[in-house]
Amino acid sequence: MDMNVLFSITQEINKQPLNRQFFKYYPNTSISEYSYNETLKYIEYVYKDGIRNHLLTSVTNSYYLEIILNNSTKGKKIDELVNLLNHI
Repeated sequence: MDMNVLFSITQEINKQPLNRQFFKYYPNTSISEYSYNETLKYIEYVYKDGIRNHLLTSVTNSYYLEIILNNSTKGKKIDELVNLLNHI
């Protein structure tokens, strides 16, 4: 199956809120390569007009984000991440 088609199907499934509870989420593996001080940088990709584009994106690091990243290396479902944050 073409990767663009597979990605499109996955995106449509993931848009449905009821489906999200079944997925496991993992940290983007490029985070550690680009992080600097209080900023986390990572490579993300988007499809526009059927073309895959890579973007270098940055977010401000936080205590809560670190907890999520450190505890989701083997994948966590949304409810597991929420429970993790609720018990801080």
